[in-house]
Amino acid sequence: MIIAVDFDETVWTRGAEVPGAISSLKALKARGHTMMLFTNRTGPLLSFATTWLKQQGFEFDMINSDLAWWQKLFVSSSKPYADKFVDDRNVGCPVILFMGVQCVDWKATLDQLAA
Repeated sequence: MIIAVDFDETVWTRGAEVPGAISSLKALKARGHTMMLFTNRTGPLLSFATTWLKQQGFEFDMINSDLAWWQKLFVSSSKPYADKFVDDRNVGCPVILFMGVQCVDWKATLDQLAA
């Protein structure tokens, strides 16, 4: 399964990891899922995010892009393909309040993805 994951308020917020984010991402990747970072960040902000993730011991398989086979099917598509999208702004995404900000509840999200 391809799982697209947002960065802000999903993995990281206000200078800290959203509780359980990195361990959840590692667990999903270990289960054989292809992981895509799907974020509005570009330039230095995207560079910061990918560097921070590497420091935490995690690297996404793709960043804001599709697998080559998908790009061949839909060359003009601006929406990357994924089986699931994890984002604090998704309708129905379980959330917690962390540091005064609504963030993804990774425990509940892992339960949903396992179902």
